[in-house]
Amino acid sequence: MHWSYWLHLVIGFGLMFGFPLLSPIEPITEVGMYVLGAFLGMVYLWSALDSIWPSLVGLMVILLVVLFLTKLDMQLLKQFF
Repeated sequence: MHWSYWLHLVIGFGLMFGFPLLSPIEPITEVGMYVLGAFLGMVYLWSALDSIWPSLVGLMVILLVVLFLTKLDMQLLKQFF
């Protein structure tokens, strides 16, 4: 594979996993930053590389975020009740 393929891959995954680390912009919540990062990473990878596997990776990222945050919320609820 050509070096530009790997460069696009790093940029796309950087958007998916690095964007949520930024502080949220005023109307966007923390969860919204995760979803927005996954969406921006998918759009970049769709335009630069392919359409099938970036979609699956983006959906897995969103699923993992939802599962992680739900598990975290359940642990917080168990502490208080």
